[in-house]
Order: sequence, then structure tokens, then C-alpha cells
Amino acid sequence: MLGFESQCWQLGMKILSCFALKLGFPESFFTTAHDPQRDTYQSTLRMLHYYATEQSQQGMWRAGAHTDFDCLTLLFQRPGGAACRFVPVKTAKASSGPALSRGRR
Repeated sequence: MLGFESQCWQLGMKILSCFALKLGFPESFFTTAHDPQRDTYQSTLRMLHYYATEQSQQGMWRAGAHTDFDCLTLLFQRPGGAACRFVPVKTAKASSGPALSRGRR
């Protein structure tokens, strides 16, 4: 299990490194922030298995709706597996003021 968690971390850091470069940060920006050796490191690995069921009634949920916290979620799914429900996102305009520039040095 720890090996799988390590592989997930490595994949996540590759993805976040791409984000960092596109955002104008050093490639290691997120890797440093998510270093497993730091005392403040936090990670959640949840392995959920949703068993097949007969057609459910309309409006019935198999598991309660939830949101993920932090910055990245990896979802592994087999063909024909459970579906995800994506809620429309409300967007807001961001200024290019000092709050957005703090991290860039």
C-alpha cells in the first residue's frame, strides 16, 4: 500500500510541476510544498470500492456527495465503473494585484 501511495505522490508531483511551470513558478514549487519528509506533510489515500448494483431509483445516491480538499485528486477507474458527478463551477475574475504576485520571487 505504501508503494502505491508513493507512486501516486510521484504522479501528482509530475502533474503539479507542469502547473508550476505554466504559472511561472519554479518547477519544484509544489514538490517542495508537498515533501513527505516535512513535519507538516499531509496526504490522504482513500481506497473506495463501489459494488455493482441494480438500477437505482432516480434521485438515489449510493454514497453521499463530497468534495475533495487540498490541491489534487487522482481518480482511478475501470471501464464501466462508477461515474462522477461534476457540479458547474462559478467563476470569479481575479486581479493581477499584489496578492497574486506574492508567491513569485
